[in-house]
Amino acid sequence: MSYADQIDPNRQMVIYGSVIRDLSKMTHDPHHTIAMDMAQQSLNPAFLRLADPVDEAKLRVPSAPFLAWLTGDSTWAVEFFADLQCIAETAAGEKLLTTWLSGDRFWSMLRDGCGAEVIDAISMKVNEWRSLGLDEVYFDFHVSGSSAVSKQINSAASPVAV
Repeated sequence: MSYADQIDPNRQMVIYGSVIRDLSKMTHDPHHTIAMDMAQQSLNPAFLRLADPVDEAKLRVPSAPFLAWLTGDSTWAVEFFADLQCIAETAAGEKLLTTWLSGDRFWSMLRDGCGAEVIDAISMKVNEWRSLGLDEVYFDFHVSGSSAVSKQINSAASPVAV
């Protein structure tokens, strides 16, 4: 099963930007002590890196046309799916698949996709994000088969023993 097959193309994806904060310098942050301890114990400085979402940089778009472009006409699929993982869920408990690109790579992807209807539509909506100084852009997708409707359809389609 490919990465794209794990994503529900019938559900909207969410694109949102973030800025990176260094918790080692944010002594007033309630997570400062915990993050410092984890970074020191694990010898992993990534614990000091906080991706802070920017409220003004959030957009919902249909998944299907974006995935069709990504896996069809673009050269971005390998890089885009490289970090795809299930690290979040909705308030209703539905699992989300999340991936991200650096801000620079996000703008490069949009530039490379110029002329594709879906990319042009996204570009028009996010162009104002350039002034927000985003460090990373995240993409959340619903897992295929994770919605209540999908579960009902799958259970209805299951064979019944008689």
